[in-house]
This record gives sequence, C-alpha cells and structure tokens, in this order.
Amino acid sequence: MFSCLLILATVAAAAPSSQQDVKTYAVPLSFKYGNYPRITADLHWGTPAQNPVEAIVDTGSAGFWVYGPNSIINDGSNLLFQQGPCNKSVKNLYDYRTSSSKKARKTADLAYAYRGNGKIAAGGYTINDTFSFANKKWPALNNRRVGIVNFTLVRQLDEGCKIPESTFDHSILGLAAPKKGLAGMSPSFRNDLKA
Repeated sequence: MFSCLLILATVAAAAPSSQQDVKTYAVPLSFKYGNYPRITADLHWGTPAQNPVEAIVDTGSAGFWVYGPNSIINDGSNLLFQQGPCNKSVKNLYDYRTSSSKKARKTADLAYAYRGNGKIAAGGYTINDTFSFANKKWPALNNRRVGIVNFTLVRQLDEGCKIPESTFDHSILGLAAPKKGLAGMSPSFRNDLKA
C-alpha cells in the first residue's frame, strides 16, 4: 500500500504543470507577545508615505480596512450592539486626502464583525492607494483597495473612559478567502492580489 502511494506521489510530482508562473507577494510581519498576542504589519499609506498604521494580520477574516479621517472608537458598554459612554478619536489613521497616489473613493456599505459581534467596525467607502512597509527592503504595493472605517463599537466596560485609543486595532488585513454572498466584507486583500 505504501509503495503504491509513493509511486502515485512521484507520478504526480513529475507530471508537467499546466499552470503559468504564479506571482508571489511577501509581507514583513511582527509577532507581538503579551496579554493579546497577534501578528502585525506596519503599513505606510499614500504618497508621500504617512506614519505607519499597525495592521493586524488575520487569517480568520477576509476584509481589509483601515481607519480614515474623523474616526471614532466607542466602548464602555458590556452589552452587544449597545453604544457606551466613551468615544475615542482615532489618532493613528490613513488620511487619504493628503495622498497624491490615491484613486477616487467609491461608496460601499462596509461592516466587519469580530469576537462574536463584540467588535463591529463600519465605514462607507473604499479607496485605492499605494502602501509600503516600515521595512524599506520590501517593495511598495501600488493601487491597492482598502475599506475606510470611521466607526467601531467595542463591547467592553471602560470605567471612567480610561482605556487609551492606542490600545485598539487600527487596521485589519484579512487573509481568508471571502465567503460568497456576504455583503459588506469587501475589499479583500487576497482577491485583489489576483487581479
């Protein structure tokens, strides 16, 4: 039995491939340890490159978004879908208005849900622009589509509104394949790389 499988594997490996050369992309990643371990990439948006926005690299979701101008993070309630008393203005964001490489923004109803709807991010448009990495030996990716989020509702208590804005996620780069029929989960970094 084992030798039969070995022969089949050898034949399959030796068979000529009908696929063309496949483009590959690499993204420099960091692994953050601590109470909330995560894999991140520092993305510099626009031309000229803006301050980096830390994107959480998420293999469980398909959406690609970043905070834009005038964005708010709301918390302070432990109830689902209930706004709390704390509004935090997002400071580390992508300001597409100052980028010379951006393309026209497109209206889109965007909604992203995480942690059993404990975190819901929403926005109204997408933009194509260039982004680069903090590590300059990696090339920039031109004309990449991203969802612009301007409001996030986080289910967590925040007594006295003391949790700093900087502790929240400021961008999600989802790598999962998008599920058909799910509105609001556009754009997809993974699908857009194929285009």
